[in-house]
Amino acid sequence: MGGTEQSGAFAVSDENPADRAREFWSRQFKLASTPFAWWLSARRLMRAAGLLWVAFDADLQKWSAQPASARELENLEVGVSCMMLTGFALENAVKGVLLKRRPELAKKGRSPRWPGGGHDLPRLFEEAGVLISEGERDVVQRLAEFVTWRGRYPMPQRMEEMTLVHRPDGSTPMSDYRIAGELFTRLCGLLNIRETAK
Repeated sequence: MGGTEQSGAFAVSDENPADRAREFWSRQFKLASTPFAWWLSARRLMRAAGLLWVAFDADLQKWSAQPASARELENLEVGVSCMMLTGFALENAVKGVLLKRRPELAKKGRSPRWPGGGHDLPRLFEEAGVLISEGERDVVQRLAEFVTWRGRYPMPQRMEEMTLVHRPDGSTPMSDYRIAGELFTRLCGLLNIRETAK
């Protein structure tokens, strides 16, 4: 069982195709639970966020120079999507760090059970042992809102969550994006990967 038999120019397998498919997907699932796989997903998300950031920032600069109509500055609305993708990128990167430091989270045949349910970015950073400043924590908390609802839906599950995003003096979307990029680079360093946010 499980061997191949040469028949002319063709190799014929006596394995059940369903068994081969299951084995293939089992290997893929195992590979997907590695820190590297989570970093790779984080990198894709951060690159996509970067593309949206370029469009958003260009319109923001135009509006700062001379206020224009919403029709002329359509890319201002992609700012929330950019921040959502940035939040997802940090979430995936910090989950990679968690898997590196706590490999027992990866269980055979199921996805890891993440602390805080998976989208609680401040808790994920804490559980991964990644020290962040109070200012970085504010940014991470704001990004968590974009991940859980602000970047995905017009409203949260409870009215109490629908408050203005808390911004300490001097904080702007530009500074949040910059700080998130610095955090992303740090997380990549913790995964022993040289990568910078673009």
